[in-house]
Formats: sequence, C-alpha cells, structure tokens
Amino acid sequence: SSGEQAAVTDDVTQNDLMTAGRTVRVEGEVEGDVAAAGSDVTVSAPVKGYVMSAGRTVSVEAPVGNDLWAAGERVNIAGPVGNNAMIAAQTVRLQPGATVGHDARLAGGEVRSEGRIAHDLTISAGRAEIGGDIGGVVNASARKVTVLPDAIVRGDLIVRAPEPPVISPGAQVMGKVDFHQTGGVRWWLTWPALWVCLFLSLLVLNLIGLYVAPTWFSRVAETLRTRPLLSLLAGVVVLIAV
Repeated sequence: SSGEQAAVTDDVTQNDLMTAGRTVRVEGEVEGDVAAAGSDVTVSAPVKGYVMSAGRTVSVEAPVGNDLWAAGERVNIAGPVGNNAMIAAQTVRLQPGATVGHDARLAGGEVRSEGRIAHDLTISAGRAEIGGDIGGVVNASARKVTVLPDAIVRGDLIVRAPEPPVISPGAQVMGKVDFHQTGGVRWWLTWPALWVCLFLSLLVLNLIGLYVAPTWFSRVAETLRTRPLLSLLAGVVVLIAV
C-alpha cells in the first residue's frame, strides 16, 4: 500500500505488509513481516514477524514477534520485541515498558534505554542514559554515559568515553565496571551501526518502490545495461554533489 496517508486498519493481514506514505499507521495485526517507510510511521498493532521501518519519526507501540530494525530522526519503542533490536536515530528512546528478547544495538545522538533487555546492550551515542534491567553485558561508547537509578546490569559495564560513567545511587552493576578513557566520541563504533541501519532503510524503500512502481525500476535497469559508463559517471557526480 502507498499514498499520502497510508493506514492499514484491517483486522488481520495474513501475509507480509509493505507500506509507504507521508503518514503511515499500522493499526491491524500482521501475521508476517512489516516493511514501512514514511515521514511519520506508527506500528500500533501486533506483528508476528520482523519489522523494518524508516522515517523521520518511528514509533513501535505493539509487540514484534521477531527482530526490529528502525532508522530515523526520532525512534521510540514502547512494546516488546521478541528477538533483537537494531536502532539508529538522532534520538532513540527505549521506554520503560519495552522489552527486547535478545540483544539490543542502539546508535544515535541521544540514546535513552529504560526497558528490559534479556541479553547484551550495545550503545554508540553522543549521550547515553542506561536504565531498566539488562540481562547481559552493557558496552557503551559515548561522550557521556549515565547509569540511571533504576538500572540493573547483570553483566559487566564496559564504557569508552572521555570521562568515567555517572552511576546513580540505587543502580546495580553486578559485574565489573571497565572504563576506557578516550579523547572523544568513538564515531568509528557508531558508524557501522548507522550504516547497517541506513542499508536496511534503503532496502525497505527499494522494495516498496519495486512494489508500487515496477516499470520505473525496469527503465533504470535498461539504462544501466545500455549505457553503463554514462550511468557510472552520472552516479559519481551526483554522489559527490550530495
């Protein structure tokens, strides 16, 4: 589905769902996977498979049965994720009621994780705030790392930052605290996660484009086949200009 306002309100979508629009609302249960892209994306109904989403604002408010991959300017997760979560955004928020069934990898300018994570948490950020219950190791690279009062870290806390982490009274770190001082933000750790999420975002957008405009993709493929050198030159010029 696509359009200015792409709202999916069916009771149950039996197969996979691909949707795009300026405003996207997934309000009906999906038995398969979801690929959603738009300026404002909200998933407010259960998804039994994966969720891949890209947008300026992405909100996941309902259960996701498998992995969650999300990228945008602001990403907010309030529901349970059955397996792994990989999120990159300027602002990332894992709400107190959210859960991640395996590992969570969060990257962005400001990252605040307050949900329950069954295994390991990896954060690359400008500012990282860690709360909730983390069942494994926390590996944080940031300018500033704060461990919130309600935090329970059942494994080690490994921090790479210019200054030691601020561990609030009441926070519990059951493993060891391993601090590595750096001269600044370790952006080389942030960028791999960002690039993976950007790749997934482009993949989602292209799948949606292939679904809603197959003729355009056929014309692009034919141009690449008949004029490869000119296409390569044009692509390099556009890439440098951008």
